[in-house]
Amino acid sequence: MERLEDIISARNGAQENGPDVVLVLGAGIASWLSRQRAKTASRFAKYLHDTIIMPTGGKGGLFSRLIEIPEAVQMRGYLIDDGVKEEKIVVEPHAVNTHDNIQKSKLLIDKINPKTVYIVTNKAHMPRALKHARNILRGYEVVPLPTNPKWYEFGEQFNEFECLAYEKTKIPMENFYCSLKTVGKRALEKVYNYI
Repeated sequence: MERLEDIISARNGAQENGPDVVLVLGAGIASWLSRQRAKTASRFAKYLHDTIIMPTGGKGGLFSRLIEIPEAVQMRGYLIDDGVKEEKIVVEPHAVNTHDNIQKSKLLIDKINPKTVYIVTNKAHMPRALKHARNILRGYEVVPLPTNPKWYEFGEQFNEFECLAYEKTKIPMENFYCSLKTVGKRALEKVYNYI
Protein backbone atom coordinates (compact mmCIF):
# COMPACT_ATOMS: atom_id res chain seq x y z
CA MET A 1 0.00 0.00 0.00
CA GLU A 2 1.21 3.46 -0.85
CA ARG A 3 2.12 6.08 1.71
CA LEU A 4 -0.16 9.10 2.05
CA GLU A 5 2.57 11.48 0.84
CA ASP A 6 3.13 9.40 -2.33
CA ILE A 7 -0.57 9.38 -3.16
CA ILE A 8 -0.83 13.16 -2.63
CA SER A 9 2.19 13.78 -4.84
CA ALA A 10 0.83 11.60 -7.66
CA ARG A 11 -2.68 13.07 -7.32
CA ASN A 12 -1.44 16.68 -7.46
CA GLY A 13 -0.19 16.00 -10.96
CA ALA A 14 -3.65 14.87 -12.13
CA GLN A 15 -6.06 17.38 -10.54
CA GLU A 16 -7.80 18.21 -13.82
CA ASN A 17 -9.78 14.94 -13.59
CA GLY A 18 -12.47 16.42 -11.35
CA PRO A 19 -13.46 15.80 -7.76
CA ASP A 20 -12.27 12.52 -6.38
CA VAL A 21 -14.00 10.89 -3.43
CA VAL A 22 -12.36 9.90 -0.17
CA LEU A 23 -14.65 7.22 1.24
CA VAL A 24 -14.15 6.98 5.01
CA LEU A 25 -15.47 3.62 6.20
CA GLY A 26 -17.15 3.38 9.56
CA ALA A 27 -15.70 1.24 12.34
CA GLY A 28 -19.01 -0.16 13.61
CA ILE A 29 -19.36 2.40 16.37
CA ALA A 30 -18.12 5.99 16.58
CA SER A 31 -14.86 5.52 18.40
CA TRP A 32 -11.16 6.19 18.38
CA LEU A 33 -10.97 4.13 15.17
CA SER A 34 -13.48 6.30 13.32
CA ARG A 35 -11.70 9.41 14.63
CA GLN A 36 -8.40 8.09 13.28
CA ARG A 37 -10.00 7.40 9.88
CA ALA A 38 -11.50 10.89 9.73
CA LYS A 39 -8.13 12.40 10.63
CA THR A 40 -6.45 10.53 7.75
CA ALA A 41 -9.13 11.78 5.34
CA SER A 42 -8.88 15.39 6.52
CA ARG A 43 -5.09 15.30 6.22
CA PHE A 44 -5.46 14.11 2.62
CA ALA A 45 -8.12 16.73 1.81
CA LYS A 46 -5.93 19.61 2.99
CA TYR A 47 -3.65 18.98 0.02
CA LEU A 48 -6.40 18.42 -2.56
CA HIS A 49 -9.04 21.11 -2.69
CA ASP A 50 -11.20 19.36 -5.28
CA THR A 51 -11.80 16.26 -3.16
CA ILE A 52 -15.14 15.23 -1.65
CA ILE A 53 -14.94 13.39 1.67
CA MET A 54 -17.67 10.83 2.24
CA PRO A 55 -17.90 9.37 5.76
CA THR A 56 -20.11 6.30 5.80
CA GLY A 57 -21.65 4.43 8.72
CA GLY A 58 -24.94 4.21 10.50
CA LYS A 59 -25.84 2.56 13.74
CA GLY A 60 -24.31 -0.87 13.12
CA GLY A 61 -22.38 -3.27 15.30
CA LEU A 62 -23.09 -4.88 18.62
CA PHE A 63 -24.04 -1.59 20.29
CA SER A 64 -26.49 -0.36 17.66
CA ARG A 65 -29.34 0.02 20.15
CA LEU A 66 -27.24 2.35 22.28
CA ILE A 67 -26.17 4.66 19.47
CA GLU A 68 -28.18 7.85 18.98
CA ILE A 69 -26.20 9.52 16.18
CA PRO A 70 -25.04 7.65 13.07
CA GLU A 71 -21.29 7.14 12.94
CA ALA A 72 -20.94 9.04 9.63
CA VAL A 73 -22.56 12.12 11.20
CA GLN A 74 -20.09 11.97 14.09
CA MET A 75 -17.19 11.58 11.64
CA ARG A 76 -18.52 14.65 9.79
CA GLY A 77 -18.06 16.57 13.03
CA TYR A 78 -14.48 15.30 13.37
CA LEU A 79 -13.76 16.41 9.79
CA ILE A 80 -15.17 19.89 10.39
CA ASP A 81 -13.14 20.14 13.61
CA ASP A 82 -10.06 19.25 11.54
CA GLY A 83 -10.76 22.13 9.15
CA VAL A 84 -12.59 20.43 6.28
CA LYS A 85 -15.24 22.71 4.78
CA GLU A 86 -18.81 21.49 5.20
CA GLU A 87 -19.54 21.73 1.47
CA LYS A 88 -16.74 19.19 0.82
CA ILE A 89 -18.44 16.54 3.01
CA VAL A 90 -21.17 14.19 1.78
CA VAL A 91 -22.52 11.87 4.49
CA GLU A 92 -23.89 8.33 4.04
CA PRO A 93 -25.50 7.59 7.45
CA HIS A 94 -27.29 4.26 6.90
CA ALA A 95 -24.66 1.54 6.32
CA VAL A 96 -24.20 -1.15 8.98
CA ASN A 97 -21.20 -3.13 7.66
CA THR A 98 -18.33 -2.90 5.17
CA HIS A 99 -20.30 -4.15 2.17
CA ASP A 100 -23.16 -1.82 3.06
CA ASN A 101 -20.73 1.14 3.46
CA ILE A 102 -19.60 0.76 -0.11
CA GLN A 103 -22.93 -0.28 -1.64
CA LYS A 104 -24.89 2.62 -0.13
CA SER A 105 -22.08 5.10 -0.86
CA LYS A 106 -22.04 4.03 -4.52
CA LEU A 107 -25.37 5.77 -5.09
CA LEU A 108 -23.79 9.05 -3.96
CA ILE A 109 -20.48 8.38 -5.70
CA ASP A 110 -22.28 7.80 -9.01
CA LYS A 111 -23.80 11.30 -8.75
CA ILE A 112 -20.36 12.84 -8.20
CA ASN A 113 -18.78 10.69 -10.94
CA PRO A 114 -15.16 10.86 -9.80
CA LYS A 115 -12.23 9.25 -11.54
CA THR A 116 -10.79 7.89 -8.27
CA VAL A 117 -12.29 6.68 -5.00
CA TYR A 118 -9.86 6.52 -2.08
CA ILE A 119 -10.80 4.02 0.63
CA VAL A 120 -9.88 5.04 4.18
CA THR A 121 -9.76 2.36 6.85
CA ASN A 122 -7.15 0.70 9.05
CA LYS A 123 -4.53 -1.62 7.58
CA ALA A 124 -6.08 -4.80 8.99
CA HIS A 125 -9.46 -3.98 7.46
CA MET A 126 -8.10 -2.73 4.12
CA PRO A 127 -7.84 -6.07 2.20
CA ARG A 128 -11.49 -6.92 2.87
CA ALA A 129 -12.62 -3.34 2.20
CA LEU A 130 -10.77 -3.29 -1.13
CA LYS A 131 -12.31 -6.62 -2.13
CA HIS A 132 -15.79 -5.15 -1.65
CA ALA A 133 -14.87 -1.78 -3.18
CA ARG A 134 -13.35 -3.21 -6.34
CA ASN A 135 -16.37 -5.44 -6.82
CA ILE A 136 -18.99 -2.73 -6.21
CA LEU A 137 -17.20 0.36 -7.58
CA ARG A 138 -16.36 -1.00 -11.01
CA GLY A 139 -15.45 1.73 -13.44
CA TYR A 140 -13.72 3.81 -10.77
CA GLU A 141 -10.08 3.66 -9.82
CA VAL A 142 -10.05 2.37 -6.22
CA VAL A 143 -7.00 3.36 -4.17
CA PRO A 144 -6.26 2.35 -0.56
CA LEU A 145 -5.57 5.15 1.89
CA PRO A 146 -4.84 3.30 5.15
CA THR A 147 -4.60 4.83 8.59
CA ASN A 148 -1.31 4.34 10.37
CA PRO A 149 -2.02 2.22 13.48
CA LYS A 150 0.44 1.97 16.35
CA TRP A 151 1.82 -1.24 17.82
CA TYR A 152 -0.59 -1.12 20.78
CA GLU A 153 -3.72 -1.12 18.60
CA PHE A 154 -4.19 -4.87 18.74
CA GLY A 155 -7.90 -4.44 19.43
CA GLU A 156 -8.65 -3.22 15.91
CA GLN A 157 -6.78 -6.19 14.45
CA PHE A 158 -8.88 -8.54 16.57
CA ASN A 159 -12.05 -6.69 15.54
CA GLU A 160 -11.14 -7.31 11.90
CA PHE A 161 -10.57 -10.98 12.67
CA GLU A 162 -14.09 -11.14 14.16
CA CYS A 163 -15.57 -9.57 11.03
CA LEU A 164 -13.73 -11.97 8.74
CA ALA A 165 -14.85 -14.92 10.84
CA TYR A 166 -18.46 -13.75 10.76
CA GLU A 167 -18.31 -13.14 7.02
CA LYS A 168 -17.05 -16.70 6.42
CA THR A 169 -19.05 -18.59 9.06
CA LYS A 170 -22.12 -16.39 9.74
CA ILE A 171 -21.68 -17.12 13.47
CA PRO A 172 -22.94 -14.06 15.42
CA MET A 173 -20.25 -12.21 17.35
CA GLU A 174 -21.61 -13.12 20.77
CA ASN A 175 -21.41 -16.82 19.91
CA PHE A 176 -18.05 -16.32 18.31
CA TYR A 177 -16.61 -14.90 21.56
CA CYS A 178 -17.87 -17.95 23.45
CA SER A 179 -16.39 -20.28 20.84
CA LEU A 180 -13.03 -18.60 21.16
CA LYS A 181 -13.05 -18.92 24.93
CA THR A 182 -13.81 -22.63 24.84
CA VAL A 183 -11.79 -23.75 21.84
CA GLY A 184 -8.83 -21.39 22.22
CA LYS A 185 -5.87 -21.07 19.94
CA ARG A 186 -6.84 -23.94 17.61
CA ALA A 187 -10.08 -22.18 16.71
CA LEU A 188 -8.10 -19.11 15.68
CA GLU A 189 -5.76 -21.20 13.55
CA LYS A 190 -8.64 -23.01 11.82
CA VAL A 191 -10.43 -19.76 10.98
CA TYR A 192 -7.25 -18.17 9.68
CA ASN A 193 -6.56 -21.24 7.56
CA TYR A 194 -10.16 -21.18 6.27
CA ILE A 195 -9.87 -17.51 5.31
